[in-house]
Amino acid sequence: MERKRYFKKFDVEETLEIWEKSLTENKWLERRKKEIVPVSDALMRLTALPIFAKKSVPNYVSSAMDGIAVKSESAKEASERNPARLVENKDYVWLNTGEILPEEFDSVVMAEFVRELGEGMIELYSPVSPYENVRLLGEDCEFGEMIYNSGHFLMPEDITFLLAAGVEKVSVYSKPKILIVPTGNEIVEYVNSVKEGKILETNSFFIAERLKLLGAEVKVHEILPDDPQIMKNKLIPASEKFDLIISIAGSSKGSRDFTAKFIEGNGKLLVHGVNMKPGKPVVLGFLNGIPFVGLPGYPQAAFNDLEYFVLPCISRWTGIKPLEERKISANLALRVVCTPGEKHIYHGITGKIYNKYWFYPLKNISSAISSITKSNSKLVVPKNLEGINEGENIEIYIKKAIEVIDKNIIFAGSHDLLIDIIAELLKVKFGKELAIFPLGSLLGLETLRNERSHFTGIHMLDESTGAYNIPFLSGFSKDFFTLINLSYRSQGLIIKRGNPKSIKSLKDLVRDDVRFVNRQKGSGTRILLEYLLKQESIDKNLISGFNDIEYTHLGVGAKIYYELADVGVGIRAVVDAFNLDFIPLYEERYDLLFQNDFLKNNEEILKIIMSEEFKNKVNEFKGYNLRDSGKEIWQ
Repeated sequence: MERKRYFKKFDVEETLEIWEKSLTENKWLERRKKEIVPVSDALMRLTALPIFAKKSVPNYVSSAMDGIAVKSESAKEASERNPARLVENKDYVWLNTGEILPEEFDSVVMAEFVRELGEGMIELYSPVSPYENVRLLGEDCEFGEMIYNSGHFLMPEDITFLLAAGVEKVSVYSKPKILIVPTGNEIVEYVNSVKEGKILETNSFFIAERLKLLGAEVKVHEILPDDPQIMKNKLIPASEKFDLIISIAGSSKGSRDFTAKFIEGNGKLLVHGVNMKPGKPVVLGFLNGIPFVGLPGYPQAAFNDLEYFVLPCISRWTGIKPLEERKISANLALRVVCTPGEKHIYHGITGKIYNKYWFYPLKNISSAISSITKSNSKLVVPKNLEGINEGENIEIYIKKAIEVIDKNIIFAGSHDLLIDIIAELLKVKFGKELAIFPLGSLLGLETLRNERSHFTGIHMLDESTGAYNIPFLSGFSKDFFTLINLSYRSQGLIIKRGNPKSIKSLKDLVRDDVRFVNRQKGSGTRILLEYLLKQESIDKNLISGFNDIEYTHLGVGAKIYYELADVGVGIRAVVDAFNLDFIPLYEERYDLLFQNDFLKNNEEILKIIMSEEFKNKVNEFKGYNLRDSGKEIWQ
């Protein structure tokens, strides 16, 4: 089938200008209706008309404190040396907070400043001013006073004030009604329907919930197939019932991407394609006079387009502001590469390391929803840059409070499942977040040396001595760094359950019918593998898949589980997670390297490693030995 080209790609700023101008010209906000609702149901709604008080607040003169009502004249000269002596029911009466102030009195003295003499007599030791500790009629508002004008966003305290002022109902703007339409022949609704070639429809949930947070009323349509006629039959009638329609998928330029063509043929197409990554294939237009947004099917792309082109519009309708993102200065921990002419959005994790903020970018690919869920910040790279080098100063947007960012602990190095256990216990027991970046042992050492991480994990075999880790610490000083063992672990060949390829040793890796999956250069597993291959005189160039790279042990296990590879090298603990088999090759030592000042201020990590709870959790996995766990190795 014919593949489409983008209608014309616009820059993000130009796209926003086109979109907002069209919404204004089509009088989209005038679709808001005025609704009369009970005050108790008006929370987080935008007032459509001014609101006037139905009674004064308070509507009588009352005591603001627990104490005695007095005539200020009777105590105007009271002092420590010359106290005023008053008689109950003549010169004063006792009152509780909120009680009516009798007409003959004009002030209230707090109970703690009253000295009782007995038999209804009291003394005051300080003068009293007229109307002291008294709430006057209409102190908060007068009957008939305008409390809020139109366009006021009603918060919980506003509701309290309205109820106090006798207001029972208010006029507010209607919520925008939004229809979300998932599309695609490959999309299915239920987990049980997910088979090879099918994708579970999940985007509508996060899109709907983000819209609901801004006060929208959302309906999710049944999944529509890639059929322009069915789209026409379903969506044109629906446009009469909704204020905005959002389709998911079908917005790109593939042979079955019909969204842009559908809008062009049945409405008005404004934009098809924007110079932004992820988020390029967005569709903006009007269907039957109603705004229509076609979001990409990949979640990170859909998320970015939703944030730029949909949420601001909904915010203007409802008055609810999207979550604010504060801009701060930081340094880039890992280099990012960009396509000139496109704005790039990198979601990532920021932590404070030795008084500097460092931003670690996560995967900048349209399909990776995890980059959004794990992130606490984002970097927006202007369209004129080809990339930004590591270490450069940048401006980022943080999604969490700076106090939370400051507590983030950054681990960058060789990953192990035990690091996940430490992260969980740190969060549960001490309220600290551990961000994990599986960069491999060599890069982990580099980030720690350059003060871009708090600690690292390493398992590097020195071929000349057979020793682990210490030979690679020549650039580190014992005065400033501490090496602590976490565990010994079994490395070996990970294979399919039942070993259908009859793999028995490393020598089988060179067979024509065996597909291998490797780890990245600089990882301890890669170093160990190349050492063992040399020991057995095996030519790595003869191994099919030697350059097929994964960055974690779990990634290797997943490749084999989904039959994208037959064998890989990894730790024993991964095998049970994927119901695979294992051929042991080597026991290695996995250590943690800390900067001393950090370790001193974060002793919780060592407490966790030495705890029985940690050891019990480790024992749930096979292939670990904790005989030296928690011990200082480098002395």
